[in-house]
Amino acid sequence: MILDQKKLPGPGEGASRTGRSLTRACRSWFRAGAALVIVALLGACGETESAALEPEPAPAASPAAGDGFATPPSASPSAGAAAADRPVRADGTPLPEDPTAEALRRLRDPDRFRGAGSLRGALYLPGGEAAPRRWTLKLSPSRTLAGREHAVERAVEITGGATEFTVEDVPFGGYDVRAYTDGYASRPTSVSIEKTASSPYVTFALEPLGTVRGVLQDEDGRAVEGVTVHLRLRRTGELTTTESRADGAWFFEGVETGAWTLIVGRVDAPEVPPKDFDNTGARSSNLGALTLPVRGSLRVNVADESGAPLAGVEVVGYSDGGANVSGVTDADGWFDAGRIPFGSWKFLARDGEGRRVREVLEVEDGEPATLYMTLPPR
Repeated sequence: MILDQKKLPGPGEGASRTGRSLTRACRSWFRAGAALVIVALLGACGETESAALEPEPAPAASPAAGDGFATPPSASPSAGAAAADRPVRADGTPLPEDPTAEALRRLRDPDRFRGAGSLRGALYLPGGEAAPRRWTLKLSPSRTLAGREHAVERAVEITGGATEFTVEDVPFGGYDVRAYTDGYASRPTSVSIEKTASSPYVTFALEPLGTVRGVLQDEDGRAVEGVTVHLRLRRTGELTTTESRADGAWFFEGVETGAWTLIVGRVDAPEVPPKDFDNTGARSSNLGALTLPVRGSLRVNVADESGAPLAGVEVVGYSDGGANVSGVTDADGWFDAGRIPFGSWKFLARDGEGRRVREVLEVEDGEPATLYMTLPPR
């Protein structure tokens, strides 16, 4: 008898078949899960599309005019957007507008300085002192504030020992305001009188005015006379000027307290480095002796060919050391060049008609010198 023989699986073939079965099952499960995800997504998209296609509900009809209700005004989109962007309080009401934006709008208002207002205030005296019977309130265009081009100069006399004041009809603008009386003055106060602040209130404290003094001498210890001395208030740049006397002394009175700069000689070419000082709290300031370099002095006379003096002639001089002087002759034809450094100088004199003459001068010692210049005929 012959038997029907079937091939039996080898030792590893059964495991291989089992693995392939599991792989096919996993693939089926994966396909089923992916199909479910796709179906869910399609459903969501369909709902969204349906919602987008649905018509919006019609707004409720406004009450008729005869119903006793006022019809509210329609809000513009920009106003609604602005309100929506503003932060709100806990109760839902909007917070006030940003103060920075409000300030910018005020600063840019073209009518900010159009009109007039008033200035109110009070004067305070040093402790225990009685109010002056008469004092002056001075308003000037501010050096720094906006609107200074609209401000006007005004001086108001306050009498009867009054310490409070009101100045009416003051044009809008930026002002520097100060008070002063004999021997006393206040520091300037900057104030803006404008559309949104038409009647500001200011206060002033009077401070005693002081004196500043000093002496000028040369390198040999001799007094230097006739040198220009300036005091510059550093806060404002205001200049006060005097000259040294025969003994070299110079003196300022009625000097307000503050930071100052002393300038000796020309402002643009001082003879010694400017000196800063502060007289706050001092009724009298003595800056002592200042030593100036030894220099020559020069006067220039300009005349025509007949010897007649010429007024209004421009005189310019340059030294080989880089110094320079310039000025215009007076009615007698003189120009005072003042103290000038030693060295070789070249001078030019010219009038408004184009006539001119040049001269060279050697300045060798400290003795006064005179230079005569004659313009050619017309």
